[in-house]
Amino acid sequence: MHVKDFLTNPEVDVAACLLNGASVKRTAMLLGVSPKTVEAHLRNLMLKLQCDSNDQLIDIVTEAG
Repeated sequence: MHVKDFLTNPEVDVAACLLNGASVKRTAMLLGVSPKTVEAHLRNLMLKLQCDSNDQLIDIVTEAG
């Protein structure tokens, strides 16, 4: 099973922005949502992928392709 198989489309979009170095504010602007929404997606990503930091999240998503 691939990591993306159990993430929502918005979570994948937020992860992609994070991988490209976008801040929460920039990600919100790019996706047309509020920064609070981006933060909620990040929290969900961290829980689903069992991450403790954005750096760890980036590592996991990068390794998963």
